[in-house]
Amino acid sequence: VAPDKTQAGDIAVWTAGYGHSAKFTKPVIGNGQLVPGQTMLSTKNGQEPLAVKTLTSIAGTYGSAGIGVFRHK
Repeated sequence: VAPDKTQAGDIAVWTAGYGHSAKFTKPVIGNGQLVPGQTMLSTKNGQEPLAVKTLTSIAGTYGSAGIGVFRHK
């Protein structure tokens, strides 16, 4: 899925390095791109409980390289 077409329920997958995934709950699009500090995702980071965090916060843990957006049809 193109970043500017991201919808709630789509999945972010870290395809390089750590192999993490999270579900978009509130994607925010600006200038044709996701706004990382405002885009919210449901994530389960390691031993932490399930939480809703910004894309910026999750990228701080898993990196910002190789994040793809996918949709189940």
